[in-house]
Amino acid sequence: MVLFAKSALTKSYQLAQSRGFSYLIKELPKVPKKVPTPEHTSSINLWRNIFIFAGIPALLAINFNVMFLEEHHPKRADFHPYPHMRKRTKKFPWGDGNRSLFHNEYYNALPEGYETEDDYLEKLHHENH
Repeated sequence: MVLFAKSALTKSYQLAQSRGFSYLIKELPKVPKKVPTPEHTSSINLWRNIFIFAGIPALLAINFNVMFLEEHHPKRADFHPYPHMRKRTKKFPWGDGNRSLFHNEYYNALPEGYETEDDYLEKLHHENH
């Protein structure tokens, strides 16, 4: 099988050579010495300056706001056992069937109320540091 493939490739290569066609590139195309600059490249400096003088300060301001000015853990809402909220007509197919898939025991209340007390995040923060 290998000999047949080798002979077929050799014959096709010889046929292509006889017709003046080559599978191989004999010489690489020459690169022009000066690259032409189209008209639309004139706005490169404008967008670079917009990024440097507007984009980077905006990113720094947002980062400062998130790290130092915003409250990291907002207070949760008070629990009110309204009859129209937190209805469970059917159990969830995971866990005990009462908690949602992305349940957070501090922020998400169950039909009976919150699982943790109000100072849970403060205790957790002090335990980790």
